[in-house]
Amino acid sequence: MMSAEKNYGPRPVLCPDGKYRWTYQVNLYSNMSIFSDLMKVMAGSSGFVFLLMLVINLFDGHLDWTAFLGNILVLLAVFAFLMLLGIIGYYVWAYLSGGSYTALFVMDEQGIGHYQTASQRRLGKKIGVAGMLIGMAAGRPGVAGSALAASSVNGVRTAFRDVRSVKAVRRRDLIKVNELLTKNRVYVADGRDYQWVLDFITEHCRQASQQSLTHSP
Repeated sequence: MMSAEKNYGPRPVLCPDGKYRWTYQVNLYSNMSIFSDLMKVMAGSSGFVFLLMLVINLFDGHLDWTAFLGNILVLLAVFAFLMLLGIIGYYVWAYLSGGSYTALFVMDEQGIGHYQTASQRRLGKKIGVAGMLIGMAAGRPGVAGSALAASSVNGVRTAFRDVRSVKAVRRRDLIKVNELLTKNRVYVADGRDYQWVLDFITEHCRQASQQSLTHSP
């Protein structure tokens, strides 16, 4: 990956192996697509806690208006806590990352991959090790293990045949390539290159539905 980081710029380049490669630097303060995804995960976690409590009350035979309102209050408290945790975590990560995230994209006829560059991987390992040490110091081995595991994730590859939907968010230079459980985020800087990559992806994702979004999700 080191050579890819040195040799590939923001424009897609066809390489001798038949794959297109380019890099993109996401400004973590002005481009909030990653932050938006994080908030959706936090909101989904809050909703899961709420449904779990409803199911428990239902099986216990205690599901009434009092219990329902109590669950709502718990949901709001969990939601506020997770949102605060997500916001703090995101900006700490953005600060430690120098305010940007650089990704390498590799695309061919079968699919597209989103990978960390060499410098990004080194930084991720440092952050992961720091998280592991904090977790161990706090007596939370689960937190330590999660931090270390997260630091070892180098990227994701999406096979076009498995894509369910393709969504274009042009003002963020973003194309969302979504499988059933995996959501790949593809960034392209130049407008002409963006349209070309979008067309390439949609032409190869024949089973997917396409939506063109001109606003933030």
